[in-house]
Amino acid sequence: MSIELCDSVDALQRRGYDDLVPHDHLYLSAPWLRVEEHWAQPAPFHLVVTASGAREPGGVLSCFPLDETSEPWPFTHVDVVLERLMDKHDIRPRPDTSAALTSLMPTILCGGRRTSDTRMVLSREASPEVRRGLCDELLDSVERAAVRADSHSITLLYVEESDEELRGALTGRGFLEFPTDPCALLTLTTPTFDGYRQQLPRSRRGSIARERRKIAEAGVTIDVVPIDESVIDELAPLQEQHHGKYGVHLSAEKSAEIHRLLMRYFESDLRVVTARSADGALRGFTTFTPRGGTLHMRQAGFDYEWKKSIPLYFETVFYTPVQYALDHGIRHLDYSIASEDVKLSRGCELVGRYGYVKLLDNSHEKEIRWVLSEIGRQAAIVTDV
Repeated sequence: MSIELCDSVDALQRRGYDDLVPHDHLYLSAPWLRVEEHWAQPAPFHLVVTASGAREPGGVLSCFPLDETSEPWPFTHVDVVLERLMDKHDIRPRPDTSAALTSLMPTILCGGRRTSDTRMVLSREASPEVRRGLCDELLDSVERAAVRADSHSITLLYVEESDEELRGALTGRGFLEFPTDPCALLTLTTPTFDGYRQQLPRSRRGSIARERRKIAEAGVTIDVVPIDESVIDELAPLQEQHHGKYGVHLSAEKSAEIHRLLMRYFESDLRVVTARSADGALRGFTTFTPRGGTLHMRQAGFDYEWKKSIPLYFETVFYTPVQYALDHGIRHLDYSIASEDVKLSRGCELVGRYGYVKLLDNSHEKEIRWVLSEIGRQAAIVTDV
C-alpha cells in the first residue's frame, strides 16, 4: 500500500475524494473541509491511502492538529471534552487530574472537526480484508505524523457505536476508549406534522399548539429563507449571545465570517429559520443544511433580552425545521450533541458515540485511565437507569 499527504482540499479532490466520501456525510464533504481549511489553526491535512495494485485511493483520514493556537471549542479539544464529561457525570477530579488532562495536548484530532460523527473514509467497494489493511495503514501514518509533530496524543471523539470496524481497529492499536456525548437524531415516520406530533411523549403533544399560539399572539413571524448577505449581520450578534450563555466565546465578527464561508461553499443549500417580532427585528434563528436525505441542524441564536416567555427555541429548532423536512421529502434530522433531555422530549433518539485517545505522552497514563474508567462507569449507570 502507498500513503500520501494532501495539505489542501484541492489536492484531495484531485485524488478523487468526491467519489470516495459518502454523499450523506456533511462534515467530511469537500465543501465543509474547505470551510475548515479557512478556519482551523494549525492547518489540517489529509492522509490518502491506495491499495497495492489499485489506481484510485481506497481511504482517507482527515487530521486536525490542535494546540494552544487553536480555537478552544468545548467539543473538540480532548482535555476540555473530558473535563466536561466529568462534570456531566458528577465525577470529582483528583489532585493530579488537571495536569493529566493538560498532558493530552497538543493532539491530532482525526475523522472530523467540530462534529458528532467521526469517520474514516474507506472505499465501499473494497473487501473487508482490504478495508482492514487500508485502515491500519492510515492509523500507522497518523501515528508517525503525530510523533514527528511532537503531539502528546491522537484523538477520535465521536465514533458511532455501530462502527465496529473502526472501533475494533482503534482498540487493537492501544487507543483508550470512553463513552462520549451521544448524537440526537430525529426520524420522521409519517409524512405529516400531526404524525410527528404523535411521535412525542403524551405530555408534550398538547404543548405544541400552546407554544405556537403564544408566538402568534406576540406578533412573531416565522420564515425559512436562504442565508445571504442581507441576513448574516443580523445572525451574528444573536449567535454570540447564545454561545455566551453556554460558556463558548465566539465573537459576532467570527460568527459572521463562518456564515460567509458556509455561504461561499454551500451556496443555495443553506437555510435559516428566522423569528421576527412585529417591528421586523430578528429575535431568534436556527440554520440548517440538507445533505443526502438528512437535515443537519447547525447554528442558533436568540435575543435573550426580548420577551423571555416566548418559546422561540422550540419553534425555530424543532417545529419549523420538521415542517420544512416534511415538505421536501426529508425524513431525518441530525441534532448533533448536547441538550439531550430537550431533544428527547421533541422526539429524538440518542445514538451512542465513543471517543478514543492514543497516549504519546505516558507521564500521566494512570490518571488518564482512571478518568476514562470513571466516565465509562458513570455513563453505564445512566444507561441502566
